[in-house]
Amino acid sequence: MRRTMSDEVRLEDVTARNWRAVARLTLAPEQEDLVASNLYSIAQSKFDPDARPRAVYAGDEIVGFIMYYIIPKFKKIFD
Repeated sequence: MRRTMSDEVRLEDVTARNWRAVARLTLAPEQEDLVASNLYSIAQSKFDPDARPRAVYAGDEIVGFIMYYIIPKFKKIFD
């Protein structure tokens, strides 16, 4: 049976409620040497005020993780 993804895809902050689920996400083997683990990135974000870790949701399911950085001179636009 093929799984279908919700039409609703959104980004949410990584919080005390969802960080464990984000940390459990895995990469495809060919991606492992390209990016840091989600857990490392979440930890890194706690020491970098410009880092923005986000959980990617499809409906109620966490399906991915991204982290981007705010350029300090443009910070007022995003906060």
